[in-house]
Amino acid sequence: KMVVMFDLRWKTASDQNRIDPGAAISEDGGHSWKRITAWNFNDSKISLRRAMDPTLLYNSIDGSLYVMHGTWAAGTQNWYRDRLSYFNQNIWAATIYKSTDGGLSWQKNTEFSNTVNRDVFMKVQKGVGNPTIGFLGGVGTGIVMKDGTLVFPIQTAHREGIATIIMYSKDNGKTWDMPTINNALAPNPSSLENMVFEIDNKLVMTGREDNGKKTRWAYYTEDLGQTWHVYEPVNGFSATTAAPSQGSSIYVTLPSGKRVLLVSKPNGNGNDRYARGNLALWMLDAKDPN
Repeated sequence: KMVVMFDLRWKTASDQNRIDPGAAISEDGGHSWKRITAWNFNDSKISLRRAMDPTLLYNSIDGSLYVMHGTWAAGTQNWYRDRLSYFNQNIWAATIYKSTDGGLSWQKNTEFSNTVNRDVFMKVQKGVGNPTIGFLGGVGTGIVMKDGTLVFPIQTAHREGIATIIMYSKDNGKTWDMPTINNALAPNPSSLENMVFEIDNKLVMTGREDNGKKTRWAYYTEDLGQTWHVYEPVNGFSATTAAPSQGSSIYVTLPSGKRVLLVSKPNGNGNDRYARGNLALWMLDAKDPN
């Protein structure tokens, strides 16, 4: 079975829109799909209510699915530009939903906002006195580590600036936490849309390019996000001529038994900016930079 999730953008393609979570389920290897509205976010009449940018985690321990969304009850600006008012007015929340029937039905697992579980995320600071005041998943997938820890990649908005971090569960999804850190990882001003994979004893996070270097970054942690170090085998690969963009990254085992990192991202077509053309699939050893 395959399950994917996506945004149901009912009126326009804009982020500031009525958006509900959608899901598609295939039980024949992708030849056919059943598409559903996973749930309706917020039954109010506000036209700009939205739950968007899913990050999906398959829990191989018990076969369950978890998905994180960023949600906004209103607002005409993007999640970072109006982060202070979205936080102070309790417009923003991050939610985690769970499915135990392969994505057919979903139940709320937990929520994070100015009034709910704020102690979990406000200890992630980009400098002392600069806490997280909004976050959502990295957009893509989370993972289950070898020791059974569930991990979501996270993109954070602070009173000043953006950064990245992880959210994890050590009790199979019953509770979720983030590390206490005063220097949250921020490799560039576009350090968003990040993904994670585990290699040996390292949890590696990789994320989008910026408008300067135009190459993707990678850092690793060995203490669940309290400290980070450059992961040289993957850091700085694949320059693009397109605008900074998300790149789906998964660490997989080939039929031969070899482990490789697959990265799907646009290489760009010259100076095509947000057209983000020339979509490419990269295969990396992930240990040997050559």
